Amino acid sequence: MSPEDTGDFPAEVEKLQREALLREIREQGLRDLDTLETAREMRPIQPGEKVEPVKWLCRNFLTAGGSGLLTGKAKKGKSSLVADIAIAAASGTGAVRSIAGGWLLDFEGKPVPTYYLDTENARGLALRRLSSLSKEKGLELDPLLSSASLRVNCLEAALRPPFLNLEKPDLQRDLDLASEWAEKMGRKGAGYELLVLDVMSHCYQEDAQGRDELSQGFISDFFKVINCIKKESGACVLLIHHQRKGTGGGQEQASGSSQMLRTPETLCSLGPVPDELSQEDRSLFCLETEGRQIERASKVYLEALSSEDRNCRVFRQIEQPTKEPKEPGRKSGDRRANALEVLEAALLKSPETFQGGRPFTRKEWTEAAGRAGPKHRSRETLEGYLDGELIGAGKVELISQGPTKLYKLREQS
Repeated sequence: MSPEDTGDFPAEVEKLQREALLREIREQGLRDLDTLETAREMRPIQPGEKVEPVKWLCRNFLTAGGSGLLTGKAKKGKSSLVADIAIAAASGTGAVRSIAGGWLLDFEGKPVPTYYLDTENARGLALRRLSSLSKEKGLELDPLLSSASLRVNCLEAALRPPFLNLEKPDLQRDLDLASEWAEKMGRKGAGYELLVLDVMSHCYQEDAQGRDELSQGFISDFFKVINCIKKESGACVLLIHHQRKGTGGGQEQASGSSQMLRTPETLCSLGPVPDELSQEDRSLFCLETEGRQIERASKVYLEALSSEDRNCRVFRQIEQPTKEPKEPGRKSGDRRANALEVLEAALLKSPETFQGGRPFTRKEWTEAAGRAGPKHRSRETLEGYLDGELIGAGKVELISQGPTKLYKLREQS
């Protein structure tokens, strides 16, 4: 039966015309929306779009083109850890020896050109740390610097960062400066893929309006600058910040507005081991990592040792510490007995270090003694046992006083 037979033809035409008009309006609206989104560099998810795998610079820590925040309390080794990460990235090695003997933060043999901007530390101190940490990895610092794989700038709180106009706070001016600087640093310029910025406490102490790091609006403006740097450079930005005083741990200890914790993709906190695990040992730390791209938040325990030349701290992973009761009758001050126990255990666990009366260094001793058991973790304590109690007891003799001291076991009659 045709529409003419029912008398409904005009209604059908009106319906079709209305649908066509709505379709045209919708299509035109989508075209206008596409134009708007294109102008603003927005890319909606498309039908059939493939999920791109996460591109890690350092797995479960830093992503290509991402952002991270590393916090830690003052004078606890945070700057040494940051310098170690910068060297690891530039050389494609890793930072923090894992229990398995590899790297906890592993760049898996893929060097990442790294720019490190520091307003916190003196130039001489930064250079000593970088040199010491390079040697700990068996590397030389100069080739890294001369190849431009690693570039380090220490402003020593005397110069403003090149992307901030501190004299007269002006967000738009900061964004313009950040865009210009980032373009020179990133893929269109020098080609750096990791920007380590230890600048926060210098940049944002207080502005002309009396706002400081506790102001959400103030920190929001700061991260607009950081996000501009990230976008224009195409590099991963790792920010360094301090933790507030007092007890507690984890990301909630980051000093300042909670805006700091919401913006970066990865949050990493270096803090003291909780009191119930610490055994009153100040060389033990907890490293907590979480983030939007990370499958599972992690908490690992670290021991802070001295570098071979004692210029900075070197971290290594340890098992979760446990608080052990003192043995009955044991005096906590009986260092010689403790030292002899450690030597005996080290001889059993690492006989190759001492076999045949071969000379050994302090580093070889502390590594061997460190494997001897969980009770003696401090490198300073182990070195004290070697230079004091074991030599005094006639168990060890010092055979070389050169730049690297050499020791050997005394033959016992």
